[in-house]
Amino acid sequence: MADGASRRRSLRSAFTVQDCAKLGTFKRVAIVDDVMTTGATVDALAQSIKEHGVAQVDV
Repeated sequence: MADGASRRRSLRSAFTVQDCAKLGTFKRVAIVDDVMTTGATVDALAQSIKEHGVAQVDV
């Protein structure tokens, strides 16, 4: 299993947003992750969502 730092590096560009215009209309988004070990996946996804104008991402 990869450590947290290497997981973050590998996930840096792993997520893309399909409908950017629609996502930007939301002020708050919730992420549900069934297995959270290092938090790297959730962090990468949250960062991608925030880059499209969402102010708050909850896990």
